[in-house]
Order: sequence, then structure tokens, then C-alpha cells
Amino acid sequence: DFLMVNDDCEGFFRPYDRDRGGVSEEPWHLSFEPEASTFRTFVTSDVLRELWSHEPALRPAGYSTIASALDQLIDRYVV
Repeated sequence: DFLMVNDDCEGFFRPYDRDRGGVSEEPWHLSFEPEASTFRTFVTSDVLRELWSHEPALRPAGYSTIASALDQLIDRYVV
């Protein structure tokens, strides 16, 4: 934790270091910024909708409920 606090963590960070109103605090969860920033552009509601339209087998259980609230879910739960 000392290295994380002093920003000497070589690109690692804790995306869920505190409760932001979505995902609960997860002090064990580490992400690597160079990789996370690359993939962050792909975690959007538009990308998921396009994927699910082309690959219906990848739709999650409760798809219709999730699809109608997808923008809000992404905003609340994806860092």
C-alpha cells in the first residue's frame, strides 16, 4: 500500500479503491494502466450492443433487462 499511496507503483492502480456508488471497495483488485487504458475503449454500451447483435450466443442471462439499462450499468459499474 505504501507504494500505491506514493504513486511508485510502475503503472498499477486500484480501480475500486473506494466505493464510487457502483462496485464496492475491492482493495485486492489491481489493474495495469497501460493495458487497462487500451481495453477501456472497448468497454462501451455501443460495442456490447454491436457484439450481441452479431453474436446472440454471447448475450448474458437477462439480456433484455440488461440491454435496456446498459448505458446506466456501464456508467455505474465500469471504471
